[in-house]
Order: sequence, then C-alpha cells, then structure tokens
Amino acid sequence: MSRYLSRKFLMALAAQIGALVVLIWPEHEVTVMTTVEAVAALVVSLGSALGYVAAESSIDRKRAEEGQR
Repeated sequence: MSRYLSRKFLMALAAQIGALVVLIWPEHEVTVMTTVEAVAALVVSLGSALGYVAAESSIDRKRAEEGQR
C-alpha cells in the first residue's frame, strides 16, 4: 500500500490524469494543467505532513517502550 502513497507515484498519477483530461478537452489545457499542479501540490503537502506525524509518533512510541523497561 505504501507504494501507492509515495509522492513519486502520486505525482505520476496526477500527470497522467491531467494528460488524459487534456486529450478529452484540449481547449481547456491551461486550466486543467493548473488544476493538476494545484492538486498535486496539495497531495504532496499532505503526504509530507502525514509522514512527519507518523515518524514522530514512531519515535515517541519507541521512547515510551524504552522508558517502561
């Protein structure tokens, strides 16, 4: 599952979706690509924030386990 949540995969997916939409509606290319860039930036931002939270919680969990021993 983590493979599908990687930033590289999500960016590639956003680019592919944008390309398909531009093929369907070429007259809206600029709007579509701007939207795709905004969505990709949001996804990467959220992914980075969630990754940071997961890393910090993992560190806190290990420290708590070490303190109980």
